[in-house]
Amino acid sequence: MAGTANLFAERLKKTRQSRGMTQAQLGERIFQTRGAVSHYEGGRNQPDYDTLIRIANVLGVTLDYLLGRVDGHKEDFKAS
Repeated sequence: MAGTANLFAERLKKTRQSRGMTQAQLGERIFQTRGAVSHYEGGRNQPDYDTLIRIANVLGVTLDYLLGRVDGHKEDFKAS
């Protein structure tokens, strides 16, 4: 489980940065604080299911990508 948590933290940070967002900006869009995002990215805490969905939607990636269920290149999706 620790490996999955670390992969989530790495992918969250990398994807957020690639979108040009600060931790504060992401936090605002997912109804969390900058500190909460920092803890997610540092692997100290994990978001609940609803927050995970908001993160994926805001960043435009799948939950499978964020959670490490898909290897390789992220699978971007288009919201309808």
